Amino acid sequence: MTTYFFDQLANNPHALVFAGQSTPWVEALRELSSDEELNAELHEYEAGAKALLSPIYSELLANAGGDINVFDALENKHMNAANALLSVPGITLAQFGAVRDLTNLGYNFEVNKPCAVLGHSQGVIAAEMVKARIKAKSWQKARAQIEELLAIAYLIGAAGDRESRMLEITGDGEHTPMLSLKGVTKKQAEALISRVERTRGEVSIAVKNAYNHVVIAGYPEDMEAVANEAQKETKRSKKLREMKVRGGAVFAPVAEYLDVTVPFHSPMLQSAVEQVVEWANEAGLNTTVARELADAVLVTPVDWATQIGEVLEQNDARSLWILDMGPSEVLGKLTGVLVQGTGAGIVEAATLRSRAELSTADSASEPERTGCWADFAPRVINTPAGRKVLTKFSKLTGKAPVLLAGMTPTTVEPEIVAAAANAGYWAELAGGGQVTAEVFDRHMKSLENQLREGATIEFNAMFMDRYLWNLQFGSKRIVPKKRQSGAPIDGVVISAGIPELDEAKELVASLQADGFPYVTFKPGTVDQIRQVVRIAKAVAPATIIVQVEGGVAGGHHSWESLDDLLMTTYAQVRECENLVLVAGGGIGTPERAADYISGEWASEYGLPNMPVDAVMIGTAAMTAKEAHTSPEVKRMLVETPGIAMPKSSSIEGFDEDPFAPMGERWVPSGKVIGGVTSGLSHLHADIYELENASARCGRLLVHMMKHPEELESRRDEVIEALNSTAKPYFGDVESMTYLQFAQRFLDLAYPWVDPTYADRYMHLLQRIEARLINQDSGEFTSILPSIEEVSKHPQAALYTLIDALPQAREMNVVPMDAAWFPTLVREYPKPMPFVPVIDNDLLRWWGQDQLWQSEDSRYSADAVRVIPGPISVAGITTMDEPIADILGRFEAAVLNRAESGAETGVEAENKENAASKSSKSAFSQIADAKNVEAYVRACPNISWVGHVTANPAYGTSLGDENYVITVTSSNNDVISLDLDIKLDTFWDNQENQEAKHSTKNAANSPKRKHAVRDIVIPLTVDASQAGSIPVVDRERLPKHVYEMLAATAGIGNT
Repeated sequence: MTTYFFDQLANNPHALVFAGQSTPWVEALRELSSDEELNAELHEYEAGAKALLSPIYSELLANAGGDINVFDALENKHMNAANALLSVPGITLAQFGAVRDLTNLGYNFEVNKPCAVLGHSQGVIAAEMVKARIKAKSWQKARAQIEELLAIAYLIGAAGDRESRMLEITGDGEHTPMLSLKGVTKKQAEALISRVERTRGEVSIAVKNAYNHVVIAGYPEDMEAVANEAQKETKRSKKLREMKVRGGAVFAPVAEYLDVTVPFHSPMLQSAVEQVVEWANEAGLNTTVARELADAVLVTPVDWATQIGEVLEQNDARSLWILDMGPSEVLGKLTGVLVQGTGAGIVEAATLRSRAELSTADSASEPERTGCWADFAPRVINTPAGRKVLTKFSKLTGKAPVLLAGMTPTTVEPEIVAAAANAGYWAELAGGGQVTAEVFDRHMKSLENQLREGATIEFNAMFMDRYLWNLQFGSKRIVPKKRQSGAPIDGVVISAGIPELDEAKELVASLQADGFPYVTFKPGTVDQIRQVVRIAKAVAPATIIVQVEGGVAGGHHSWESLDDLLMTTYAQVRECENLVLVAGGGIGTPERAADYISGEWASEYGLPNMPVDAVMIGTAAMTAKEAHTSPEVKRMLVETPGIAMPKSSSIEGFDEDPFAPMGERWVPSGKVIGGVTSGLSHLHADIYELENASARCGRLLVHMMKHPEELESRRDEVIEALNSTAKPYFGDVESMTYLQFAQRFLDLAYPWVDPTYADRYMHLLQRIEARLINQDSGEFTSILPSIEEVSKHPQAALYTLIDALPQAREMNVVPMDAAWFPTLVREYPKPMPFVPVIDNDLLRWWGQDQLWQSEDSRYSADAVRVIPGPISVAGITTMDEPIADILGRFEAAVLNRAESGAETGVEAENKENAASKSSKSAFSQIADAKNVEAYVRACPNISWVGHVTANPAYGTSLGDENYVITVTSSNNDVISLDLDIKLDTFWDNQENQEAKHSTKNAANSPKRKHAVRDIVIPLTVDASQAGSIPVVDRERLPKHVYEMLAATAGIGNT
């Protein structure tokens, strides 16, 4: 049976909304006039209203300077349709006609019963007409009241026009008495108004369409003055951003004058209200209604956002329809902004055609709804591993929606990554520190030794670092090769740049083919996020993850606000079903993590909850037990106040400027707030760091970079600054003896943190030997020991050299060797821990490869570069807390918020149902698996002796006869299963043919050929371990399967 849209309205809540001024009412009324019957009816109602005004009509004529007839505007193009004399009754009549047309097409007030009838600005008059019709139960019975309301509309327009003329307010030119300001909050509008030094009259906020869209009213010249102030603020805001005083979106309002002649919703029109009441009294109209409507249209400010918010709160938004009755689609678009993400639908009903289409629309052609962002809210499920949070991220990965983000240097070493992964968390190994194949192999070997069976990690790669990218995923492919050997890496995060679309498509396909089911992109700008959306659409149905990182993340940072990034792109991201949203940057406390995963962070902006699927944790992990951060640096991190959230004027760094970003607060470039500064790295990129001697040195070197002419005169100051850091000036080589030269190298570079330090030391000794040996040319027999001996006993090697060449104690380094020294320093990619020369490349010499020093206890916390986020560092309160406990605190806060959200939700469910919904049971977070069989089929990989290989049953349906999963035993939480894979053989078709031709006599039936017809892979699943993958049970593994799986899992491969 076909269900039409109007039938749906009888069962679903719906509201009728009517627009106000500055709408094309003439076109709407002209269109209605094309319907002869409707046109005649509108003329009758208009005549009836005029008749009610007959006692005062002569006064109205005198006021207007002629007859007032809205229908004249349909024929006379020279009439000013924006004139309140015409526009107020004209809009009202057009809206009444739209409703009459709707009912003529089958809409029935007695059946459909709208839950609300709202008017925006003067739309309240038409709303009152509809309410009169509903109360009277027929148009005929409501006719007298409707004509009276239309008559009052005439009075309101006439009184508003009269008072504006008396105040000498005109709206005939470019500037009018009302100015729309999009991108401006009420507080910002008040600030702009206060900056106008001398106004001709009162400037007021007339309308609030959204949290950042207001309309102001007053004299046109005052409107222009406010617009000028907005332009000045735009320039100021842009300059602050360019100077890196603060980040976030630049204040950039869109100012548009409304096509009106009267400053509606202004206290200046209070006398006009009294005039309406006086006229109504003289004409014998209802003065109470006249006063209420006149006040609503002429004086009282409109808060449309609040009115729509109340409708959403009082109804199930998922089933709510809002019919825009016009004129035009203006109000529908305004309202669409307010209901975005609620599931409500905006229905265009402002034209004859749109209403006709609605009358015949069925379920296949009904209007579209907005997306419902509540669908992405976290839920809590009961699992054998305990109560867990279920989000789109955890359904995809089976892991908690709290990620240990990849960051250099903290997650370069394997201990913290393994500890987080063993606890069931997504944990990223920082690719920025995997600088050679040897380093990566060493770290992976350590990881595999530390990871429990079934745990996996992820790899964070830097796309724009061509050396590292080529090493790790480009020409050398050390990471995919390691994965093919069974390495427990199941995801790749592509950070530091987003590939072009075609390259990204190929990359996603190749990575997933290489055994990485979870491919992630990490954008930091709106354009980059939109690029990831395009990538997701292009690679569908493959699911990818987007990690949106805001500008208050630690280390290298942008000046983009995380909130701005999310608000601007959230709807686009959520329209993409195969895209999982992760957020990070400034999420330094468990409570803030809960804000983002619950979506409640958006309430500050007057928006519906905008939940993210997971959050990234970085700075908070820097003091973890497993982090290699030195104890002194850990203590400094705990003691650094940072920028506390939420905002408070008593906290350092608080910005009372109403035009400052509403989300994050910022550390200005080169300034210090809360013990954190924003400097420049050797890449000339902005970087957050703790304020200490290292940061002060960095600022001085940045100044020298910008003012190289000062370098010579301030050379001693620069050297002193360098020497206060963990990367000091090597010294003036030409003033050293060769012994001092070698000893200084050894003192600064030993113990070796990289084997190439020893290589370069060896080369230095060889250079000294060649320089000092008593031989002018040709080869000679070196007195130096082997490189192995030099590496192990560097001081002894130097003594050996000096004993043989004692002149090294007295002879100064010759200029040729001094000039050669920088070449020695650059001999290998790993920079040396000192600055070799004072030149115009100081920032690069000093800034390269510093971060490891914060993990070396030889250096004081004051001397090293430490790079936390300025907001997140305020949340660090503990030292040497296990990373599993840190992430667990974040997860617990998210879980508690999800539970409280389910219990206090105001959606369709009551508290009891919501609590029931929040505590559903599941076996695992991955795919919200209800049982162990569903869990196994949802896991893309299985593990055998720490080697990860593709799961042959991945993606198969429950009960798949070709992949049969059977539970064989259960010991507490450890479940044993058999995965029975049915195989095709060469003989199958032949046997089927033979069977067809065989007799029914069993003795003559063909014998079945011997073949391997199934393979059974025994698995174990520890239900108590969240975030794990199934593990192959080696003890129950048949020999032939053992050999097959060894080959596919990469056992024995190099």
